[in-house]
Amino acid sequence: MLDVLDSHRNWPGAAGSPLLVLCDLCAAPPSTLSASPDFIENLTAVVERARRRGVAIAYCEKVGFDSRGWPDQLRSCRPKPPDRVFVRSAASCFSSQEFMAAAAEYSESGLFIAGFDIVRGVLATAIDADALGVKIGVLTDLCGDAEASVQYSGHAFLAAAIIFHWFAVDQHSDALFLA
Repeated sequence: MLDVLDSHRNWPGAAGSPLLVLCDLCAAPPSTLSASPDFIENLTAVVERARRRGVAIAYCEKVGFDSRGWPDQLRSCRPKPPDRVFVRSAASCFSSQEFMAAAAEYSESGLFIAGFDIVRGVLATAIDADALGVKIGVLTDLCGDAEASVQYSGHAFLAAAIIFHWFAVDQHSDALFLA
């Protein structure tokens, strides 16, 4: 999982560092996180590695989130300068004009997307990125959902993504799902 930040160099035309996009971490219920120690460990490791390597991190939260409400289990993953926090009004992070402008800077180097609200955050953002021609990777080991109370495995996430994409968009996708 830690090498994923380097794998973008294998994408055709990739240049520069990718943008790590983290959806709805502030909204992750502490009880669900307590049942998902691997999620916390993996997320912490990737965030720390991204910071050491100078990879930009974008946090996307829903309108009305409380920045003081971060779960204690994720304290090392909280935004720190120069990380950016975007507030979205709809399912996709691309509903934020500020995020859309920031993501445009990474259309060639790509986005790695992960987070806690699988359908209303991660999948919607991945589908919009793909539709906009932005290279994407979904970090399936760093995806969970409070409603399902589980961390998604790579296979479960991939199946959900394919079904969601097929019904919602009905087009071919070059998205990369990494477990």
